[in-house]
Amino acid sequence: MENFKILVAESVSADDFYERDWEGYVVEEIVRLLGGRTFYRIVKTPKYLAKAITLAAKNKCDVFHLSCHGNETGICLTDDTHLSWRELAKVFQQADPMPKVLTLSSCLGGDKGLAQAFKKSVRRPDVIFGAEADEPDNITFAGACICLADTLYGVGGPGPEPIRIHGCG
Repeated sequence: MENFKILVAESVSADDFYERDWEGYVVEEIVRLLGGRTFYRIVKTPKYLAKAITLAAKNKCDVFHLSCHGNETGICLTDDTHLSWRELAKVFQQADPMPKVLTLSSCLGGDKGLAQAFKKSVRRPDVIFGAEADEPDNITFAGACICLADTLYGVGGPGPEPIRIHGCG
């Protein structure tokens, strides 16, 4: 598991930033404790999301972790731009190389719409990981962190059996 690289892109609402209700700093610490390297970027707009994806490719990141708000149809960025699952998959087509894992920490981040959008894409990550909650707001902050740690164990090679909690695989 050592030497893996992860880019953490965070795009939460202005209220979340004000209340310090974000997870990027926690994800950074988890990755550090697991022996990895982190690149952390705040992506308030589609332009900065695209720049973060390019940075991840340039640094050959194994994991792209996107933290944002989401619903049945896609994600929402800080500037209130809504990207459909198809639009999100399209932005990732510029990544060369594509990250091995896309972790989406958002409500309904494991929605089948995201998987279908990437299925129709020419290029895609090996693993797309997100919450499979039936309802918005059903994944907790702690659950998202545990899901991330669970995902990282498989990135650098064999590890312990994955942890399974509600909303995580």
